[in-house]
Amino acid sequence: MIKYLAAFILFLATCSAYAQKADLLQQTKTVITHLQQKQFDSMYALFNADMQRQLSVSDIEIMWESFTEKYDSLTDVHETSIRKKDSLWMSETKLDFVKKSFILQLSLSSDGVVCGIFFRNINVPYAPPAYINMLTFYELKLNIAAKGISNEGILSLPKNNVKPPLVIIVGGSGPTGMDANSGPNKPYKDLAWALASEGVATYRYNKRTFNKANINMKHAAEFGLKEEYGDDIKALVNYFSRSDKIDTKRIYILGHSEGGFMLPYFAKENANKVKGYISLAGNVSTIADMLPYQFRFLKSLNPDSTAGKIFDDYIAKAEYMQRHVKSSTVEKDSMVLGMTLYYLKDMEKHQPANLISYLNNKPFLAIQGGRDYQVPPTELDSWKTLLKDACCAEFKTFDKLNHVMMEGEGAPNPSEYSAPANIPEYVPLFISGWILNQK
Repeated sequence: MIKYLAAFILFLATCSAYAQKADLLQQTKTVITHLQQKQFDSMYALFNADMQRQLSVSDIEIMWESFTEKYDSLTDVHETSIRKKDSLWMSETKLDFVKKSFILQLSLSSDGVVCGIFFRNINVPYAPPAYINMLTFYELKLNIAAKGISNEGILSLPKNNVKPPLVIIVGGSGPTGMDANSGPNKPYKDLAWALASEGVATYRYNKRTFNKANINMKHAAEFGLKEEYGDDIKALVNYFSRSDKIDTKRIYILGHSEGGFMLPYFAKENANKVKGYISLAGNVSTIADMLPYQFRFLKSLNPDSTAGKIFDDYIAKAEYMQRHVKSSTVEKDSMVLGMTLYYLKDMEKHQPANLISYLNNKPFLAIQGGRDYQVPPTELDSWKTLLKDACCAEFKTFDKLNHVMMEGEGAPNPSEYSAPANIPEYVPLFISGWILNQK
């Protein structure tokens, strides 16, 4: 649910465009020098007003100290590249630490003001699972418009099934793309290709939040579940219910993470056009209730380290949100991860507990990873309780899986998301078997 915590995304704001590359190259060097020499006050002075409002000098110091604590000292700074991105300029510089290398990305205005800073992992090529037979399916790019927004999507169709069932894959919270990229991994692509290999068509798409241009900032304060999920899913279901490429009576929605949270909402809004629903690490609890637990867990991984101290502020703000979600007003700077009171209230209103009756007469499958710290196994118990009177609900836990359905050992850790891996074959086999056995 909060996968973007794995990297240090500090802020990204809108600034004016067009700049001389030489000046921006020099500004990038200045930022790196300030970090190397621990001149955090000087670095803070380079930030735009929004970043300065949300961050303090001590926040920058903690970020850098936690980085060097984990990866040791900075040993080499490589050549910087500059490119235009929307109304900003983006500089990218490879930084070599003793233990690991990263790409430092800076978002810069035309006059060199720093609008965003981000450390990302070095790109490693995606490798599809060995168990997938690429000759058994084909893919079509398919963009389906909803309320004037057309989000890019891909339809994967098995070759040996004239009218296959269809699974619409719905991503989790945040700006999730159709493949759910995590380092070198693409879990939604793994799942889509594996299901198509087993005779089940899939459609995966970029959530509208994936493209910031889709979000009208004037109305961001009233951006809720309908805008993030509901409009697109209704458009997709209506489109495929008239398709000649799939069995229109066997349309399923698979929701991962917050996409799973949304399943009762989808059932309410799409009536009889969807046959069944699949939750993949879906949460029953709202984000307001989940975040304090998630932040406390992340802090527990290194409680006495500089990195651990970063979460103190997150925990305080998350607990504030949890206490005030039913209030009429909250302090804007006391929200975390860009949350708004409107969105949190919308989740409270449309949480599964309030809409579960719409799933009672539908085939429903919930799959949970035993090593998931973002949506812990107790959430599966909540699904079981809510669906105790359901006609056709099934629940499955795979002990080795984490939140993105990839295997690991021991205590879960966000760093494992960036290690090359694939969804194990038994997950799509279980899902496809369940779908193909539905009457």
